[in-house]
Amino acid sequence: MRIFTFILFLLFSLTMFGQSQDSSFIITEDGRKEIRKTGWNFLPFPYMTFDTDLGVEFGLSGSAVVFGDGKIYPKFYHMMSVSASVYTKGSATFMFNYESDYLIKGVKTLFDVAYLPDMAFDFYGFNGYEAVYNADWRDDKSPDYKSRLFYKLKRKMLRIRSTFQGPLGNSHFKWLGGIEFYNVDMASLNIDRLNKGKDQDKMLPSIDSVPPLYNRYIHWGLIPENEKNGGFFTILKAGLVYDTRDNEMAPMEGIWTEATLVAAPKWFSTMDDGFLKLAFYWRHYVPIVKKHLSLAYRLNYQGTIAGYAPYYAQTFKFNSMANGLYNEGLGGGKTLRGVLRNRVVGDGVVMANFELRYSFWKFIVFKQNIDMILSGFFDTGRVVQYIDVHDVIQNLTEAEIDYKNEGDKKSDYFDLDAEKFHHSAGGGLHIVVNHNIVVAFDFAKAFKIQDNDGLGIYIGSYFLF
Repeated sequence: MRIFTFILFLLFSLTMFGQSQDSSFIITEDGRKEIRKTGWNFLPFPYMTFDTDLGVEFGLSGSAVVFGDGKIYPKFYHMMSVSASVYTKGSATFMFNYESDYLIKGVKTLFDVAYLPDMAFDFYGFNGYEAVYNADWRDDKSPDYKSRLFYKLKRKMLRIRSTFQGPLGNSHFKWLGGIEFYNVDMASLNIDRLNKGKDQDKMLPSIDSVPPLYNRYIHWGLIPENEKNGGFFTILKAGLVYDTRDNEMAPMEGIWTEATLVAAPKWFSTMDDGFLKLAFYWRHYVPIVKKHLSLAYRLNYQGTIAGYAPYYAQTFKFNSMANGLYNEGLGGGKTLRGVLRNRVVGDGVVMANFELRYSFWKFIVFKQNIDMILSGFFDTGRVVQYIDVHDVIQNLTEAEIDYKNEGDKKSDYFDLDAEKFHHSAGGGLHIVVNHNIVVAFDFAKAFKIQDNDGLGIYIGSYFLF
């Protein structure tokens, strides 16, 4: 589990700067005086973390917003963000994100590219609670300990996404189109590299002596041989958006909904068959005290309606906004906060997020308009279309399950027909700079130890939705 040793967050000091001529003010709807932002505005966000197995992480996130002459403020002309971090044992994150309504006149353009080599990527099996999670197996102080990285594998991913939205007449409806590319390389953990520099009592067991869950799924035939190493695929998407939000980055009022068809043709991939998924989102921001308190909620369904999606493509969530490093789940900071990332993987999933947002302090500092927003939230979701592994599991013998003679039983790994909703709850703080740059702190706890025995801590950019 990641342990945060310290965070270098220089929000209001020397790292907050901008090439801006703030020569005028505007009066907001609630009667406050606010600086009309112009020019370029920057927010760097350096940090350092530590993970027992991955090592020290050095990272930098940053956003740049172009307000130009300020005539459209609080809207912007262009926004870019960069996130980069490196662990001392090989994991890393690199991402560039761009958004503009003015690159192509009358069309919203969203683009991002990310390279994510992960030496310890999460894998908990398929179909939610049907795959049993045992926290003691990764607890090196437990008598049942197997490996701290029992539920991990190695993944390298290159992702390129582009989305375009344009208006339909003078209505709030918009058309949506885009193309995405994923190159996903899956492999067993590199234990020798992860053990480098460790004391003997902290070393991880070898793959041969204690295979992680990923290796066992391959051995049992739950991950086919032609899928085990991943592959590449291209996504073509088209859909319809309805948007009445009062602010895109930090909405307090309005509706934002979308329905998108996501096609992965087999001739643009290494897959034996292509797939077609439907992704539907309903987001509603209900004002309780105008501009200060609102209820925000998001409902989502995503499922396969034709073809076959390989296991390495089942974690991805597809939508119109590129809002962060990971578009994966269910579980993790972008879907079910507090639940282990990718804990809930199926052929079709539903999800709901409910969040109270309270804007409790608005002020100006260093010529920046700051809005401090507290939140409390409840997240829930489950699998509704199952990955087809039931027959394989039922035909496995106890001897095949216990192929390393560890005393394992089928019930240690599988509980068929056990899937139900996975719940979590928590709170957070969002710092919104000039209505568009958001620094987010969320803390969440899963209701059941089957979903996570610890506290989920998420520090990054953007609201969840």
